[in-house]
Amino acid sequence: MKWKLYYSDGSTYKGENAEQAYRAKGRTEKGQLVVLVKQEADNERGYSIRHGSDFFVWEDDPVERWGGKDREGLMDYFLHKEGYQKVMPGREIHDGLFQLILRDANRDGCLCDQPCEKHQK
Repeated sequence: MKWKLYYSDGSTYKGENAEQAYRAKGRTEKGQLVVLVKQEADNERGYSIRHGSDFFVWEDDPVERWGGKDREGLMDYFLHKEGYQKVMPGREIHDGLFQLILRDANRDGCLCDQPCEKHQK
């Protein structure tokens, strides 16, 4: 599953497997945190967006994907996720800046390797 992390400074990190997810930085060099996760989805746009989470975690049961968790969900993840765990703190940011990042994520369109007609923006 392809995915892309968007940080509060506008930087991004793309990946498509667990190895890349485990290498993802929780903070950018400027100390900025993840504000939203965009990942492939079976819908007309070809992606879904997660945001507003206290934490983003890499999950692999039943499919590999990023999940959003609050503190209670994070504790459940720690207690029940077997094997390697990947947790990154999320961040809520000012609405104006968030809307700019969300606009960029939507404008980027699907996560296909090349432009496609299957997914509409």
